Amino acid sequence: LLAEHLRHLQEELTGSPHLDATVAATGQPQQVGDYRLLERLGAGGMGVVFKAIHTRLERPVAVKFPRFAALLDAGAAARFVREAKLLGQLQHPHIVRALDAGDSEHGPYLVTDFIEGETVEQLVRRDGPLEFRRALQLALETAGGLAHAHAQQIVHRDVKPSNLLLDRAGVLR
Repeated sequence: LLAEHLRHLQEELTGSPHLDATVAATGQPQQVGDYRLLERLGAGGMGVVFKAIHTRLERPVAVKFPRFAALLDAGAAARFVREAKLLGQLQHPHIVRALDAGDSEHGPYLVTDFIEGETVEQLVRRDGPLEFRRALQLALETAGGLAHAHAQQIVHRDVKPSNLLLDRAGVLR
């Protein structure tokens, strides 16, 4: 998985979608600290997120790495580390909890709760527009999480449907 991650990062830097095929996964799960990476969940402007297992607690988590280009930009790398520290200060039912952070040979990483479910974007793509009451409920849950963060002097800067997770019970994070 990390080989795939590094290949994607190299593609981002070089702009080349056709890299040497010898950069392939070993077939063995990759380990970062106490976390065994299982699958790549997605990528955004700042990072790449993997589903992982905490090997000692045997519980699923999400592990986020900054994109390679961000590692080359000292400002972007500093924002990633600052994000980890700020998220670690927040405790709210509509905010994903930060559990750990660290450095690895692949760069810094942030570990959060793994939310089994889907994003609001996935929900709308699958089912179409939300009913008014459901949309209002999700907006209020989003506002509650953001208000808590703002009270701690934290601004999210990237609120969008693909960053709003719904757990299996339908609670927004």
